[in-house]
Amino acid sequence: MGILDKIKNIGKKDENSSKPITMTTQFKPYRLNAYKNESIDLVVVVKNNDSKANLISIMAKCPNNLGFGSTGINKTEQKRIGEVPSGGERTVIFKVHGNSNTGPNEYPMGVLVYSHFRDYDHVENAVRKMITLRAV
Repeated sequence: MGILDKIKNIGKKDENSSKPITMTTQFKPYRLNAYKNESIDLVVVVKNNDSKANLISIMAKCPNNLGFGSTGINKTEQKRIGEVPSGGERTVIFKVHGNSNTGPNEYPMGVLVYSHFRDYDHVENAVRKMITLRAV
């Protein structure tokens, strides 16, 4: 990147701030123990960058060796977090459970955040993020 490129980028908005919805994800603890019936928390922080309040819901998906219930049957979970004011943030926690079949590997997971119009039946905007859960 040259000097002129740096000068041109001064004063430009960040890519995430131009989007109406942004999200950050993290796992607590950082990894899952393999071959054990344990759970970890998937923490999703949603920020509303839009000029108006938005009705928001979050859906998380996991692969076959993991689950959202203690039995591991549920592979998707959706949480309706309600109306988030302009500039506001909400934190949602999903419990991801491993089982005796969860071997050491990297497992891809998907998180989708929906912005709804009027009610939860109409989707106005969506943001998708793929994340990786590590089991050791």
